[in-house]
Amino acid sequence: MHNYTEFDKLVKMLNDAKIPYERNDDDPNSEYFKLTSNAPIKRIVYGKFPEKHKFCICSVICGHGSYGGNEGLLEIMGLLTPEEEERDSVAGYLTAEDVFNRIKNHYDSNKEEEV
Repeated sequence: MHNYTEFDKLVKMLNDAKIPYERNDDDPNSEYFKLTSNAPIKRIVYGKFPEKHKFCICSVICGHGSYGGNEGLLEIMGLLTPEEEERDSVAGYLTAEDVFNRIKNHYDSNKEEEV
C-alpha cells in the first residue's frame, strides 16, 4: 500500500482553510494498476478557472513516478520559488505544510479576485 499521509494531510488543511481546489486522481481500479505494483497518482488542482487562467496555478501530485512519491512526499508544478524554477518546472519531496503555505499565501493575496 502506498503512503499518502502527506497528501491526505494537505487535503485536510485545504478543507479546514476553505481553500477551493479540485481532485483528479487516477482510478485505482484500472487494469494498469491491477497489473502493476505502481501506486495510483492522487492529484489536487488549485486555481483552475479557464476563463481566468489557461492552466492551473498549482498542481500537487503523489504516487508512482512523482518526485518523493515513494516516500509519501508531494510534487508540485506551479508556485515554485525562483531557485526551484531555475532547476526544473516542478519541485518534489515536499511536505503538506510546505505546499499548503504556498497555496495559502497565494490564495490570501488574491482573495479579491477568484483564483
